[in-house]
Amino acid sequence: VWTRIWNVLSAYFAKAGCHPNLQVSLYSIDSLRQLAMKFLEKDELAHYHFQKQFLKPFEVIMANTKAQESKALIIQCISRMVLGRVANVRSGWKSVFGVLRTAAADAEQNLVSSAFALMERIMLNYFTLISNNLAECVTTLGTFAENKFTTISLKAVDYIEKCAGFLATVENKSKEQDKPKPDAKEEKNGQLERQTSSEDISSSTSYFPTWMILLQSCRNLVLDSRAPLQNRALEMLFDLLTKHGDVFTVSNWEAIFHKVLFPIFNGVGAEAMPTPRPHPPKTPPPPGAKAVVEPKRASVLNVGAKWLRNMCLKTMAKVVQLFAQYQLKINGLLPDLLALITSCISQGNLELAYIGITCWRQLMQLAGEKFDNDNWTLVLKTLHSLFEQTLPHELQAPRLRKSLGLPAKSPRGAERQKSKSAAANQPNGAPQRPTSKAQEKALIQTDLLGQSRVMAKCTVHKQILDASYVVFEMYYKKLTEEHIELMLLALNSTIEFLSVFNSDTDLRRKLHESGFRNKKGGVFDLIEEEVEAYAYLLKMLQIMYIGSNPNFNDSKSAEVRLRSMGKKVFVRYKDASENKGSGDLKSLSSLVCTLVDGFGKYSEEQLKTDMPTFFPDMLELIETGNLPVRRSIAQFIKKKLTPLLPFKIPTESD
Repeated sequence: VWTRIWNVLSAYFAKAGCHPNLQVSLYSIDSLRQLAMKFLEKDELAHYHFQKQFLKPFEVIMANTKAQESKALIIQCISRMVLGRVANVRSGWKSVFGVLRTAAADAEQNLVSSAFALMERIMLNYFTLISNNLAECVTTLGTFAENKFTTISLKAVDYIEKCAGFLATVENKSKEQDKPKPDAKEEKNGQLERQTSSEDISSSTSYFPTWMILLQSCRNLVLDSRAPLQNRALEMLFDLLTKHGDVFTVSNWEAIFHKVLFPIFNGVGAEAMPTPRPHPPKTPPPPGAKAVVEPKRASVLNVGAKWLRNMCLKTMAKVVQLFAQYQLKINGLLPDLLALITSCISQGNLELAYIGITCWRQLMQLAGEKFDNDNWTLVLKTLHSLFEQTLPHELQAPRLRKSLGLPAKSPRGAERQKSKSAAANQPNGAPQRPTSKAQEKALIQTDLLGQSRVMAKCTVHKQILDASYVVFEMYYKKLTEEHIELMLLALNSTIEFLSVFNSDTDLRRKLHESGFRNKKGGVFDLIEEEVEAYAYLLKMLQIMYIGSNPNFNDSKSAEVRLRSMGKKVFVRYKDASENKGSGDLKSLSSLVCTLVDGFGKYSEEQLKTDMPTFFPDMLELIETGNLPVRRSIAQFIKKKLTPLLPFKIPTESD
């Protein structure tokens, strides 16, 4: 009966409280206060929520009235009621926090300050009384933190941290009292597999929804436009996860990564995409009353260039560190983390690509030691995909070639697909009618998206090459033959693409005539990139040939390929030496030095096998090679051949 009566009265009080006549509004609010004080004199029985119902009109008026005087009076009334009858408040805390949330999002500093003063008194003096309403409390503090007044925001963040400490304490006590028995089936090779069963969900902490609200509030603050708040929130977010991560189950961690951490990077490198602020479960307003209008946020999320420069690398690096710390528990999240890093590298934003590559290196360094074979397969397939995505395929686009009056495929590319072309009976090599210079330039701008995009891709690809070789060196003995072949395949694909482009002099000449040139204004080429890829492939094959991998016969696998590649290197260097105008002689000389230096690490049996192939070329280069090449050959002879002589050669010390 009381509920039906109050449903009518509460709607009436809410309407009167929002009346445009200020006197009517203030009188209505004061009348509500008097009624509420009477209700709060009596303790609320368990499982009853009449306090929340009779305080609801305050929340409705606060959200809908435009009069600052009425809002200020509501804060005063709530403060007097709560602090005067604090021991009797039960379900009324929900409405109290609802009023404070609305005030926290207001643009009037006096109102926000008075509301936060009440919030501080509750947090400092009556925190134990609100433990059952912690989700509401955390959401309210998050709203205060997102307000435009930075001093209040920073204080609110400190109180959010206090709530997190309380949650962790409760969780740890609960675990000590009721420790679950470990299930041997959940453990496999030192890792916990993903659990999606109802058993795992039911074992999840009952406080986890509150944890999520707290962590999402921190996430929103990381994206705030104010630097002090960004840094404080970032530090707190990852400190909490690092210190208290043990209280979370596997399914909890999945929710944290997918709903808290990964969304931080939504819109990075693209148009900003604000993430909604978390809210506690909503309760319907009394019948006849106006629905509570959610307050608009005072600070707008801005994932722009400034955030990218100052925060993106720090944030993503902390995500990687967090994954590495709890890797055995959350290893199932590796595909999602790799997808995030890959998206950063391949978006075409050079600054973002550097961030992605840095975090890739960090992930390999921190987590690579614990990867199993399946993990390495995934990692190296991802690496292969990155090789493809960062190659400047725009340079070989058929539409571009046709617009320049060239065959749709380069001569070498067409030769490799000759059988396919014949089967299709489509003569791919027929030249196209050339277009005007102006049209060529326009098409180049369209197809290449400007020269800067191609340059950016080339720069990123070089970084990927370097990162892949670091992984090869660091974890070579852990990799299987399948893993090694994946890496070699990626490098061979790169070399093939670069070699086809560099050999297509007609295309490079046409690009130059149309305004697409290198930094010095000359004909654009990728010879340096090709030679660098060759060098990495050569180093990998030399490491394999020495034979230190326990998982397969790496020496035998590399022997034939290394011998064939070494012969190509010598031939290409000699051709470049004869062509005095060649600009790639310097790059090729470093490749020859790499090859010769590798000979110095061969065993005696390997030297006996390979020197009949390579030694005649080395002798020839002693006479015709440039100074770095001659020095490398001299060092090899001194190290490997001199000790075989039947006499001793005096050294400088002798």
